[in-house]
Amino acid sequence: LKRKMYAKYGEASGINPKLLWPTKSEIEERMKDDAILERPLEEAVRKAFKKQAKDAYKRLKKEQEIDENMSKMLKLISDYKSKIRKHRAIRRQTKRRHFELKCEAREVYGYNLAPSDSKVKSVVKQHRSQKLKAYREFKAENK
Repeated sequence: LKRKMYAKYGEASGINPKLLWPTKSEIEERMKDDAILERPLEEAVRKAFKKQAKDAYKRLKKEQEIDENMSKMLKLISDYKSKIRKHRAIRRQTKRRHFELKCEAREVYGYNLAPSDSKVKSVVKQHRSQKLKAYREFKAENK
């Protein structure tokens, strides 16, 4: 407390600066604490080299992983593009099939129908049953 007062107000505080120095027991206590907390230089250097080696190993592993992924990239891109092409082809086929069913329903009923109409659903059901029948006949012939 006296040290803080002297630090703040200086000689105007009226405190004798000789009394502010630490005692021998305080100095010995601090030295013991410093000896416990401070590590030897060799240990610090060894720890620094160990950390540096660990960081270098991590960096090397990351670079190897990047190289492996880069070598796989062309195949992944081509797979992705083929998947997109396949999806688009399926979508075109589905649109074409819906259009054909819509045209067939128009031929049967003589006017345009909404896709959710029960009449269109009956045409779709009839179309599916005809395809299934044709498939079963084809399979029976090829047995």
